[in-house]
Amino acid sequence: MRMLFLSVLVGLTACSPQADVVVGDLIPTLHLEEIVRIGTMEGPEETQFSSPGALDIDPDTREIFVGDAVSGNIRVFDRHGQFLRSFGRRGQGPGEFNEMPVFSVARDTVLVLDRTRMHLFDRDGGYLKSAMFKMADGLALPMGVYADSRGWVGLTMEMDPYAGGRGAFERYYRIDARDAVVEEPFFEVHHREETQGLFFQQQRAAVVGDGFVTTTGPEYELRYHPTPQSEPLLLRFEVAPVPVSPDALKEYASARRGRCEGSGNPTRCLKLADDRIAETASRPVPAKRPVVGGLQGSSVGLVLVKRADLDPTPFHDGGDTRWDLVHVDGHLVGALDFPPGFSPRWLTEGEVWGFQLGDYDVPFVVGYRLEAKGNAPNSS
Repeated sequence: MRMLFLSVLVGLTACSPQADVVVGDLIPTLHLEEIVRIGTMEGPEETQFSSPGALDIDPDTREIFVGDAVSGNIRVFDRHGQFLRSFGRRGQGPGEFNEMPVFSVARDTVLVLDRTRMHLFDRDGGYLKSAMFKMADGLALPMGVYADSRGWVGLTMEMDPYAGGRGAFERYYRIDARDAVVEEPFFEVHHREETQGLFFQQQRAAVVGDGFVTTTGPEYELRYHPTPQSEPLLLRFEVAPVPVSPDALKEYASARRGRCEGSGNPTRCLKLADDRIAETASRPVPAKRPVVGGLQGSSVGLVLVKRADLDPTPFHDGGDTRWDLVHVDGHLVGALDFPPGFSPRWLTEGEVWGFQLGDYDVPFVVGYRLEAKGNAPNSS
């Protein structure tokens, strides 16, 4: 299957990373063949997920590591979905997690970020050490940790209370896991909240190998930074813009308030929602929807790009949205139509893994094999 997938990549016409590409009829549709589905509605506790949010695959053993927010532990499965072990739990102590653990598996080590703390375990779940994850000025939320050739990179989403109107930004830190030391931040991506308005929360950066892919505007443009210090290479794909609906603010407000249904504290949730709606309404509504609504990077130069312009329900979670698979050398490899409710979390050549909401919103871990099959619809 790896050879088939690579033949798709090589068979497409290559372009310079700074050349325009028209997204049209020649883009293959990548068929999703399910590899395994992990999870149950009723059954053993280790296969029931309440709120899974982090997933990584051991590059050597191919074991699947899954973090669950409610149980507060990390569970490990083999490629066939068989439960192997778990480690971590809710708590304040060493090796215990306050929040949803985000983690990366590499170099015989599992590095976990948990708000202002980080923990290190061996691959078998044996506890090694803990340390503080000290942030720069700002209110920070750990969003991910990734392994590269040098070690680990931690990602936070931050709000700077001292820079009025600056808005949210993604900040990356180098982590020395041997000494459990967090170094100074070395890369930032700002969301330009004042111009993106309704769409300011969409992800703007992804780790790809030792570099980064970023997007900062509404166009279908990706900037590939082979290293954090290098000049970015522009990958641009021509896509017809989608105008923002005249009722966009009403649709946004309805969706934002709708998220409070079933909340443990609906009164507080609605108050926060109304504050967010009022703040959003105070900014200009953009003329067109951004093309890129999310990014998922990989260690092999591939990036999944969520096509926000094709999302029929842009302010609701779990919509049926197309994703494009792009290589940082300039290839637009193909298009994928994930099932509604699927959220990709891990990508490599020929495979993508993530979380899938089933009946009654029961979450599953699902792995798909990618195969070329037919052409994607023309979107230019």
